[in-house]
Amino acid sequence: MTLIRPMRQYEDLEVAMIYKECHPTFPKRPHRWFESHPTLVLELDREIIGYTSYALVMQPEVCQDGEVMIGYGIDIRPGHGGKGYGRRLCDARLQVARDVGAKVFVGHAAPDNEAMIKLFTRDGFKPMKRVPDAYPDGTAMILFMGPIV
Repeated sequence: MTLIRPMRQYEDLEVAMIYKECHPTFPKRPHRWFESHPTLVLELDREIIGYTSYALVMQPEVCQDGEVMIGYGIDIRPGHGGKGYGRRLCDARLQVARDVGAKVFVGHAAPDNEAMIKLFTRDGFKPMKRVPDAYPDGTAMILFMGPIV
């Protein structure tokens, strides 16, 4: 059985381990990062196998009449990909945005991350900008943005 829920404070180390498993060439993300960013986790049979983090911010240059949700990524533990878990986390994150009245979503993906690009496109978000050398390993980043509907 799967369940998506907010991360509990004591689970930050486990989520940080998933980050490292998914991004072995990136510098270690301190587990405290997850304490300061709202994070949803996906459980499969009571084991956390994925997560997504986000922020809700006021950015008048992007949206003058509401909050903006910034999506910091979706990671699924190796061996569990391709089963729709990323889509479920993306949907849950967007539902949080709707629930709090956020109007605009901003997210990012590496150019070779076809799964994330497909999720953004499915939800109507458009590529806005390519940022060279944006990720710690020197990979470029594509920024996506659009209204939350």
